[in-house]
Amino acid sequence: MKVLHEELDKRFKAIDERLQLVEEKLNDIEQQSTQEQTKDLSAEVIRLTKELEYARQDARDAVCAANDAEQYNRRNNVRIKGLRVQQGEDCRRNVVEFIPTSLNVDINEDDIEGAHPLPVRG
Repeated sequence: MKVLHEELDKRFKAIDERLQLVEEKLNDIEQQSTQEQTKDLSAEVIRLTKELEYARQDARDAVCAANDAEQYNRRNNVRIKGLRVQQGEDCRRNVVEFIPTSLNVDINEDDIEGAHPLPVRG
């Protein structure tokens, strides 16, 4: 009985040692896997951050280009404050009469492409 008991103890110890080695190897593999995943995720975050910055710069460039185009389209516009136009009056005609008397500039109706009153801001 004693011999049998000693043999079983030896085998349990051997199994226990092998189990501990397997657990250590499993922990090492999990740790390596976690480190690799962390590296992969870090690289992905860096890539996405750069991509986001490029997209933001493109958006800023597009806003600036749109503003430049809008300003270019308004290059011939003149806004006159204080000129009263009654409803039903010809706004273009009022501007042609106003500019020579107020600004001493010769102008005729053909020089003006369009004229219209803007709504009063409250």
